[in-house]
Amino acid sequence: MGKRILTLLPALFLASAPLAGRAAAVLKNSDCLDCHSDNSLFKTNSAGKGISLFVDSAKLVASAHGTNLCISCHSDATARHPDDNKVLQPVNCAACHQRQTDSYGASVHGLASQSGQAEAATRNTMAPMTPASG
Repeated sequence: MGKRILTLLPALFLASAPLAGRAAAVLKNSDCLDCHSDNSLFKTNSAGKGISLFVDSAKLVASAHGTNLCISCHSDATARHPDDNKVLQPVNCAACHQRQTDSYGASVHGLASQSGQAEAATRNTMAPMTPASG
């Protein structure tokens, strides 16, 4: 039994090599900023409103999130984005900021936003260096 396991180890190692290469291909912020540093980059949401996708790298670096990778929050981004034509999901800030999310949700702004009032201040308008979801 022990010999069989030792015989299989090299095969398992070789089979896992392509996976290790994928893990090493982590997106860097510079990969994202190749496009998102363009202040004319935008998308149109379902209501026909233009949404800026510009990220001011100086503001990002100076912010509390300046040491994070873009993919820390935008975890569904891949090296194929945007060529894969998949729209990234809105960021789930509560994953790291549950207390702040709860506080916002209970505020007059959060309650107005939840009731569908489009003019309500949203979490996205409070973080201008991050593209708004739409």
